[in-house]
Amino acid sequence: MDPVFTELNKERDLLKEIQTDLQGQVDEAIHLLVEIYNAAKPFHSDILNKNEAVHIDIDVYNMNETSSCISHKPFCERLPESSIDLQTWENISYQTIENAENVIEKADDLLHRLHNSLHKAINRMSSKASQVDNELRRRIHDTLRALRENEYQIKSTENERDEHLKDIKGLEDAILAKKESLKLAETRLEKRHDRSGNENIRDAPHLSLLGELSSQRNCINMLEEKLTKSRSILNNLVQQIVQLQHDTQQKRNSLQIYEEIHNIRKRLDYTTNTTSHMSSYPMIPNGIKREPVVF
Repeated sequence: MDPVFTELNKERDLLKEIQTDLQGQVDEAIHLLVEIYNAAKPFHSDILNKNEAVHIDIDVYNMNETSSCISHKPFCERLPESSIDLQTWENISYQTIENAENVIEKADDLLHRLHNSLHKAINRMSSKASQVDNELRRRIHDTLRALRENEYQIKSTENERDEHLKDIKGLEDAILAKKESLKLAETRLEKRHDRSGNENIRDAPHLSLLGELSSQRNCINMLEEKLTKSRSILNNLVQQIVQLQHDTQQKRNSLQIYEEIHNIRKRLDYTTNTTSHMSSYPMIPNGIKREPVVF
């Protein structure tokens, strides 16, 4: 399997693992936000009640015998159903504070875990991205080297093909010349058959022409055999050139894809973007500024 493809699959699996882990902590944070909201509700209610109680106590403190609202209240000593003693009031306040402190402690722990998880995720993704980029660069380098080798082989094979084409042309010309010589020898021998009487004999010229015919035919057969071999070699060279050109085109397509992937990863360098976003979020929140209370 392609090492780049293997590393990309590993990077994808790592991103899924990190996403699952961070999503779990985000879900936990959402539930914790609900707890924080529920823990804050008693404070809002207590603040409203305490403000109202303060205003009532101020009004009571400011009353005197000449106040317009003074009158007999026959049931003023009754205890309202919602009234509680001081100890219960303190216990409720302490319990509200304790619940809030527990939630704040959980939130602080979750905040630290989130930041640690984010930094750990960035380090893991950066390491894996470096491995993928290294494999991409190595693959691009190997592909470029293979392309140069293919182009050299194509050029060498084409030169060899051209040499064989010249050899084939020379063999074809030689065969044509030998066939013309063969025709001449056959014609001479045939013409000698026209001699009449005792002159139609197998003399030395006759035997010489027979030897010439045999030599010409053997030479033509040898040249045709060489021509057949040269044409077979030429066909093999042409097939090699076609295969090399096809392989070269595939490597060029692969190189283009690898370079596009490399450029896309450079444009989408998430490690730099994530680090810049992380720097804008402090490890410890600043909290809420408390406004002064005015009576």
